[in-house]
Amino acid sequence: MYSSVLLLSAYCGLSVAAGPFPWMYGVPDYPDLDMDEVMNQADIDFMVAAAEDSAIVSTTAQSTNSTRPSSTNGQEPCSIINRALVALPPGARPIVPAELGVQCLQSVPLDRDGNMRLVDDMMLFVRWQSNVAYLKNPPQEYTEQPIDIMGELGNLQTRLASNGFKNEYDFQMQTMGIYDRAYDNHFAWQPDILASAMQFQRPPGTELVSISTDGAAVPQIYAYRDVIKANNNTSFKPSPVKIIDGTNAQDYLANASTQGDFHDADTRWNALFPSQALIASGLTFLGAFRTGMYTGPNTTMQFENGTTLSMPNLAVVFGNFTGVDSGRAFFQRFCTGPQPVVQAPQQPSTPTENPTRATPTATPTPSHIGYPKAEIINPNLSVGGYYISGNGYEVRV
Repeated sequence: MYSSVLLLSAYCGLSVAAGPFPWMYGVPDYPDLDMDEVMNQADIDFMVAAAEDSAIVSTTAQSTNSTRPSSTNGQEPCSIINRALVALPPGARPIVPAELGVQCLQSVPLDRDGNMRLVDDMMLFVRWQSNVAYLKNPPQEYTEQPIDIMGELGNLQTRLASNGFKNEYDFQMQTMGIYDRAYDNHFAWQPDILASAMQFQRPPGTELVSISTDGAAVPQIYAYRDVIKANNNTSFKPSPVKIIDGTNAQDYLANASTQGDFHDADTRWNALFPSQALIASGLTFLGAFRTGMYTGPNTTMQFENGTTLSMPNLAVVFGNFTGVDSGRAFFQRFCTGPQPVVQAPQQPSTPTENPTRATPTATPTPSHIGYPKAEIINPNLSVGGYYISGNGYEVRV
């Protein structure tokens, strides 16, 4: 997945992220997504059947595919997603079963050589991070586990060299996890295998809250919609969530909160739940529990009153899957970085009367997309230096 252009955009997250992770702050407000979209098993069966029917007419083309077929009845999972989206009726939301989504991601071949170079450049940037020594050997009062960022990156290269990763998805998730454990969302890396293509979500109705019944009792976990219903209907008494996917609800959520990247553990816990302040401000924030990494094909909750809620998890597709008929095609579409943008030529500035700095005789190449020409730049585009050269910004002594 190495790309000099990709490195620039990815590494922006090490200081100032270009935008929040699709999973960082809960379900995002993408213009084409419906937060109430529900998929049941009948929908899944219909979608897969439609994709399989479409596959009949393209058997010859599939037989020439150089990538080894994955599971899902011998078909390429990414190809099934492609055909399933085409088969959806006009206006339908671009969602597929989460299990099919992760099978597609797991079919993307590992770019071992590119990832080796990627980690080399990551190490160059990490040396600029001021607290890596602190993270490796924190003071006694530090509340998180120590992490040797440089050592972990070195371990990635060791595993790459020994074929220790099954696929590109495996590598990118492991890499993102290193930065997550620094618990600093200004020191982050976005995996393009997810950020460019799809987002995993739990189904609507699985939003949770942690509240006390009287303001003094220990908070318990409730379904958010049950609490809203109780506020509107005093005869309805919500039941606490007891078990999530086979694990005690409190323990499950405590473990899930460690995937957040906020400094404070309490903040990471609170981020799992809807934020009334953000909802009041007009933002779609339903809690990080609703969205994030792949957690399995279904979400199953058992309540203290004995009832059970179980629904399939979703993969929301926001990348263009046209022509993506294999894991290799997925890589070429989503994991090779943004395409260069042709920039309009800049008008030369008017020279000042007493310039104090000579204009460089040659402009270094290459340069960063969307930036002016650099005064000095690393050949792999990982670090560049710039002067502000417009009128009024002259360097004076």
